[in-house]
Amino acid sequence: MINSFSNPTDFANQVNNSSKWLAVLALASFVVAFFNNFLLSFVARKQAARIRLLYFKSILNQDLAWFDETPTGTLISSLSENIHKIQVGIGSKLGHFIQYMCTFTSGIIIGFVYNWKLTLVALATLPAIVLGIGIFGAIMMIFTKKESEAYAKASSVAGEVLSAIRTVVAFGNQNKEVNRYSSELEGARKVGVKKAMAVNGSLGMISFFIFSAIALMFWYGVKLMIDDSIAPGNILIVVFGVIMGSISMGAALPLVQNFMEAKQAAFVIYQVINRKPVINKTVGGLKPDTINGDIEFRNVSFKYPTRMDVEIMKDFNLKIESGSTVAFVGPSGSGKSTCVQLMQRFYDPLEGEIILDEDDLRHYDIPHLRSHIGVVGQEPVLFAGTISENIKMGKLDASQEEIESASRMAFAHEFILEQPNGYDTWLGEGGGGLSGGQKQRIAIARALIGNPKILLLDEATSALDNRSEKMVQKALDEACLGRTVLMVAHRLTTVRKADKIVVISSGKIVEQGNHDELIALEGVYFNMLHKVVSYVITI
Repeated sequence: MINSFSNPTDFANQVNNSSKWLAVLALASFVVAFFNNFLLSFVARKQAARIRLLYFKSILNQDLAWFDETPTGTLISSLSENIHKIQVGIGSKLGHFIQYMCTFTSGIIIGFVYNWKLTLVALATLPAIVLGIGIFGAIMMIFTKKESEAYAKASSVAGEVLSAIRTVVAFGNQNKEVNRYSSELEGARKVGVKKAMAVNGSLGMISFFIFSAIALMFWYGVKLMIDDSIAPGNILIVVFGVIMGSISMGAALPLVQNFMEAKQAAFVIYQVINRKPVINKTVGGLKPDTINGDIEFRNVSFKYPTRMDVEIMKDFNLKIESGSTVAFVGPSGSGKSTCVQLMQRFYDPLEGEIILDEDDLRHYDIPHLRSHIGVVGQEPVLFAGTISENIKMGKLDASQEEIESASRMAFAHEFILEQPNGYDTWLGEGGGGLSGGQKQRIAIARALIGNPKILLLDEATSALDNRSEKMVQKALDEACLGRTVLMVAHRLTTVRKADKIVVISSGKIVEQGNHDELIALEGVYFNMLHKVVSYVITI
């Protein structure tokens, strides 16, 4: 159009034609940009959801040894942050990168079509503009990350305070915590100031490079125009084509960092997804209709994967008859709870074998095996949900009658009915609103609802007060009838009724027998009980 200024008729025709083409181009640009961003974002969200589900399923399929070596915080962080990086890398950022590179390529091609000499001079300014925009992008990324980390520290303080709000209020430390939170916010503010200074300085540098490049191109373009090598309008076409291309290239460069982060995040995620657990519950195995509950530990030796220098069990041998109750006692770290964990196949022995009904435990189908084992731990783990939902975790297809029957066996039915909505009462995370004894009885009901043949009790009453302990112990006595029971006991008063008491020290059995036999022996168990009695008398 500029080349037609001297002829008004031609200029008007050029304006009309160019306006039509610009309108078509604007519409095409809108359609292409919309589908580019919409489709890529849609696909990225769908892929991220698929990867997140695969990742979570893979985590739940891993063996306990892997969890011992992998921090839980890392897994939770990967579940959100790493998958978000993948989504960004294959979604909006990829769309922007394609758009910027197309703009850069188009601008350079247009420049060469209209005047290759001016375009070559313009390309000489390209590195400076690209470098300036690249530095701007890098600075933005660095300071945004620092700012996020600073605010994360402040959020961590707030989370810590709110999670322990009763303690904070009890000691009157509200002002202290406000000051601590304020100091963390001050750190974030300082980072924000530095970010603003760096960003504005970078923008000034970019403006300097762009306008310097424009000045150089106009100077050389006018020189070519004087020599009749280029029309005035073509100068503007080349200048704006190359400048827009340079700006787009500069904007595209920082996006490479997003792609690298997405690649690294995908590597971390797929390491877990592709990992085959040593104890793989998907492999299959024996699925007997009934389990008698005869158990034998045969020459079992074991070390935890995170403590391979510490031998937990060494040549451990023990026979447990079906329907009997065996109590493990001994000092902390002697291997009592390890027996319970090995029985659930959380780990496999390094040497020896555990026999269940004449078959090695490793030959059983893991989900089938665990469906015949009920577990009650020291700290009852309840999830956010109704009481019924928590009990049904022991048998997902349980009927309401089965839920109530298990609750009666656990002496939990009456107090559950006293709750605002009975079995449909909503429990907060961790069973908020219930006492320790009530939570433990719900945990017992959950363990019993599947009618397991084997019951594992890992210090099930040690964290309770005397009144709650009596109620829970009554429920446990009822639950043990007709089942093979492995009991880890801290309080020796809870093991007197056991058919066999096994005293463990340093991973070896030092004594075994019933209560009367071990008292008559006047050995380790006798001394342990004597110390407890002496302590009570002293108090």
